[in-house]
Amino acid sequence: MDEQLRQLIADGPDRKAVIEFSDPATGEVRVLPSSDAAADESAGQRHTLKPLPELYGTGTGLDSVALTDDRFLSLLLAIEQAIIDFAKAQRGLTDAAVTIALDRLCMTPEADVRNDALALSIQAGLRLALSLSDFSRQDVRHCLRKVKQSVARHSRLSGTRGYLTFIRQQLKQ
Repeated sequence: MDEQLRQLIADGPDRKAVIEFSDPATGEVRVLPSSDAAADESAGQRHTLKPLPELYGTGTGLDSVALTDDRFLSLLLAIEQAIIDFAKAQRGLTDAAVTIALDRLCMTPEADVRNDALALSIQAGLRLALSLSDFSRQDVRHCLRKVKQSVARHSRLSGTRGYLTFIRQQLKQ
């Protein structure tokens, strides 16, 4: 976890912050109070997220991820939100491209993916999630595999963009 980031967003018990990526490749974010979310580019405090290897925690110790287990919700949402955000910018994205990016990350989540913008976006989401929660490398790998299984299932059932359509509906985007 990243205690410095946690301090930036937790100044008070009712404080809600908006975290906005300035540069996903470097992990630079801006932390804005929710009331300043529409503020100009210079507003907010800048922070650089730690690399994934420095963020891995002790985790849950579980050998698998159950989708009904709320402990993994933030991590699963971080992965899926990164995919959806990327899909908004890249209208031609297909489930196959998502599968390729997830394949690269399933074995080595911290792999050098500078030449794969989607995988880089997923890594940025993971860095943010791990900055705020205690997950192990194994937890991350399990969640990546779970999302990859979901991509395969929805592609089989609904075609080349079946997963992307499904997840947009689930996240109401």
